[in-house]
Amino acid sequence: MSKTEGIILFDMSRLVSRFNEATATGIDRVDIRYAKYLSDRFGDKCVFVVQQHGKMYLYGSRDAGKAINNLWDRWISGKSLQETRTKVPKFAAPRFGFGADPSEEGRRSNGFRKEDIEFLFDLSYSDRVKFVMTKDLEPYVPDSLLWFLHFPAFIKFPVVLVCVSRVSVFGFLTRLGKALHAGMGVLRKGIGRMSQLAGNLTAAGKLRKAWRESRSHFEPKLAEVLDRYLHSRITLVNTSHHGLGSRDLFFELRSEYRADFVFFIHDIIPILFPEYVRADTVSAHHKRMQTIAEFRPFLIVNSSETQKTINAYFSGRNWPQPRSDVALIGVEDKFLSECPDAGPAKGPNHFVMLGTIEPRKNHLLILNLWRDLVESRTPNMPKLFVIGRRGWENENIIHMLDRCPAVRDHVIELSGVSDQTVSGILKSARALLFPSFVEGWGMPVVEALSMGVPVICSDIPVLHEAGQDVPDYIHPLDFTTWRETILSYNEANSPQRARQLKRLESYRAPRWHEHWSALETALGPCEGSTAHAVR
Repeated sequence: MSKTEGIILFDMSRLVSRFNEATATGIDRVDIRYAKYLSDRFGDKCVFVVQQHGKMYLYGSRDAGKAINNLWDRWISGKSLQETRTKVPKFAAPRFGFGADPSEEGRRSNGFRKEDIEFLFDLSYSDRVKFVMTKDLEPYVPDSLLWFLHFPAFIKFPVVLVCVSRVSVFGFLTRLGKALHAGMGVLRKGIGRMSQLAGNLTAAGKLRKAWRESRSHFEPKLAEVLDRYLHSRITLVNTSHHGLGSRDLFFELRSEYRADFVFFIHDIIPILFPEYVRADTVSAHHKRMQTIAEFRPFLIVNSSETQKTINAYFSGRNWPQPRSDVALIGVEDKFLSECPDAGPAKGPNHFVMLGTIEPRKNHLLILNLWRDLVESRTPNMPKLFVIGRRGWENENIIHMLDRCPAVRDHVIELSGVSDQTVSGILKSARALLFPSFVEGWGMPVVEALSMGVPVICSDIPVLHEAGQDVPDYIHPLDFTTWRETILSYNEANSPQRARQLKRLESYRAPRWHEHWSALETALGPCEGSTAHAVR
């Protein structure tokens, strides 16, 4: 795609929400890399957008540029939060809510959330009516009922009086509204196609304008930009999973503007391993996959294993196989520049675990192993650095870190530290320990190997892809082998560690310039097509 062919829309929603974070997650690194590359590559033809409450907003190029440069300095160049704490205008959209802001997955779905209904009907009847008529309920109303919000008050008021009288009446009218919405969907699709076929006719132009003004998915400034490129190519790029469940929004982009979509998919762990994630992310990820099946975007995936699992998921539902290409996530130059000469570990003996503290990372195995080493009075007892923020569903892990005396004296937990600090600890370590049950990629493995640091990790396919033939691979539940290997690496002149250092000499880290070749291919052949109905 050349710079003169239409525009690129880049979804900055996640970057906006993460602006005050000192350190980047793996998804953050991909997001900021794409934002910077597309901004530099396409200039003013790269338009930045943000999704909030089911709508898409224009994020001004000047403010977006400041935010991108700020995050780049912090997450990629390694400057501290204090050094980069400049005043960058925040994206401003209307604030909504019953009280607390709803989660992305919870606020817009096929029905009202149970807790929202309970909240509403805990109020008195008069307070219910007053609340519904004065609050902006858009982020809580399911997509199938959004049309009702655009009626004038003299129509909405009597309906609300009846609707909030009883829970049963509320449920009945909700189901009725969804049925009406389904019928309107057929008409809506027909209008979109008629408008496209007769795009140059005055009547069709008026029809399109009236339809645009009545819809709720694009704020006016963004709609003006899209209209300017109505007969050019528009490609939406989303690299964070954020908002991929907004089916109606993508329908508008495809039917009105014949837009193409390029999505970066990091994994489908919430679908395959729901026991390792928050409950609300499972249904959200299913909806994202349904969006992919319906609108046939070009997918960029971070590993062959991710591609394989996505294809298997689609085959299991008899959906057409998605178009996809594997593009490995490049290692940052700072990890390559800090690569030490291969040789014995220097300084106090220690090991490192790197990543969010959550169940699928298998911290419990290593923490129990460290307790066993302490209780066994292991000579030359090593320290363990656990680096990463505390995640979710991790009570047992946190109890071990906070309350177990044996662990507390020999384990150092760090969170929110700079890449420079992480690199300093990692490059003098005996090894990186990475016993995960499941991963979409394995960025810490790649970064450690790029620095010349040995890795002991789980024997799972994606880590073989990330680590190639270099690490020592162990089953994530094989406590005995993990213990023996760690003790071997803890020796001053460990033969097993020396063998991995020898293998490390041939390690070839993935680079970002190789990744961009895949992106350019994705931007090239994308062709807008009619959405496929998916059940």
